[in-house]
Amino acid sequence: MAIFIGCDEIPDGVVEKEASQYDVLEISAPDDFIYSETDSVFNTYIEFNSSEAIKNVTIAVLTIDGSKKVLDNHPLADNGIPTNGDQVFRDNKYSALVTMGKNTPIGKYQIEYYVTGQSNSTNLVGFHNFDFDRSKPNTAPVVSGLLLSDTLGTGDDNPFFIELSVSDEDGYNDIKSVLFNLYDENDQLMNPNIFMYDDGNTVQNGDKTAGDGIFSFKNTFNSSAIGKTRKFEFWAIDLSNAQSNVITKEVYIK
Repeated sequence: MAIFIGCDEIPDGVVEKEASQYDVLEISAPDDFIYSETDSVFNTYIEFNSSEAIKNVTIAVLTIDGSKKVLDNHPLADNGIPTNGDQVFRDNKYSALVTMGKNTPIGKYQIEYYVTGQSNSTNLVGFHNFDFDRSKPNTAPVVSGLLLSDTLGTGDDNPFFIELSVSDEDGYNDIKSVLFNLYDENDQLMNPNIFMYDDGNTVQNGDKTAGDGIFSFKNTFNSSAIGKTRKFEFWAIDLSNAQSNVITKEVYIK
């Protein structure tokens, strides 16, 4: 669905009225939200001219690039119950309380507002962008527990496997990428920025369990590497692009 913003008489972040049967008057949410131990919740609402055609209203909260979701299909209410984030019964303002936990990655987020009509058709009717941060400084990830044999074979019958443990005080979801560089026997870079995976794909990536913080890699060397050494250099980065410590290891190809 195309989204048009900044048009005359249309509140910022609202889908153009011609693209929606719902007349949105206002969207309210913070432009910036800072998490602390005593404040992890904010209120948002969307106001309509009429709720006659509305069956229910929901939101999704996701990173600005759509790669991670904090909430999906989260209901908004117009029931006057403060614990739902709503203050006045049936005033056409649909509200919700949104929790941004301590393990939620910092960065730019978007709230998407959806309406399901009486015909059960659901439409995106508006959005709001905000910046999320924490009161404590970001902590870089840490890599450890490298599992990689000292001697590796060649050919499809002798694949090699790598496992690397990665942790982050800001939570698993703050880990953006886990990578390594491969160097030849003269310490010249051969292959930069090779990604490792924590997706549970044993066949392709050699990873045993998805989401357990152990990142894996599976591949083979060809016969031209026999009798040579190769150096691996491992690290991780988080969503703030903070880099972890670096682990290096040399192996011999037999």
